[in-house]
Amino acid sequence: MKRSGTSLLLLVVGLLVYSVGGYQASIPQGARTVVKTALPLLLLLAVWACGRVERFRPWKSTALAFFAASCGFLLAWVLSSHLLGLFGITPDGLPGIALTKLSESILIVAGVLAAAHAGGMRRADLYLGLGRVSVWAPIGGAAFAVFLVIFLLLATNQGRSPGELAAAAPWILVFIFANAFMEELHFRGLLLQPFEGRLGRGAANLCVTVLFT
Repeated sequence: MKRSGTSLLLLVVGLLVYSVGGYQASIPQGARTVVKTALPLLLLLAVWACGRVERFRPWKSTALAFFAASCGFLLAWVLSSHLLGLFGITPDGLPGIALTKLSESILIVAGVLAAAHAGGMRRADLYLGLGRVSVWAPIGGAAFAVFLVIFLLLATNQGRSPGELAAAAPWILVFIFANAFMEELHFRGLLLQPFEGRLGRGAANLCVTVLFT
């Protein structure tokens, strides 16, 4: 029962950070600004309280992870449009969409890393490393090849010429790799280790998967 309650609490806070304070676009812009600003302040207070109060100390890494996630969202919300405007980029067409995603991803990652480092998290805590290349490289390469074949078949069926596909390929890759690295860090990198400390590996993976979807 205690673990179920912990799982529910983590899911509720996670949905608040990642959905309401993050990707939920249906909220009015003014309200989103308030939420994105208030969440890091509240979570910073939670980190401070966990460091000061003995009974809450086991929750400090979890509070820090949520704080870092909210900082990434806030930094991207405040600066992304200005960064794009600085280079005259608009989110129109495939290049604009890809560069918008790249800008947002860079800012989210920068905010996450800055907050995590300030809170004492190490690269190993965020799973930032090459790991077992001989294991993940073949799996990743095979998965990429399968999705590439599916994409080419779908694009061909829609009447796309080889020239159009070749022109679109770099921008599609920019979008995919920027988004993939950002989401891997933002979800698995930040949350998995703190969640494991509260729930164990299996339940932690399940919670992170639910939040990711």
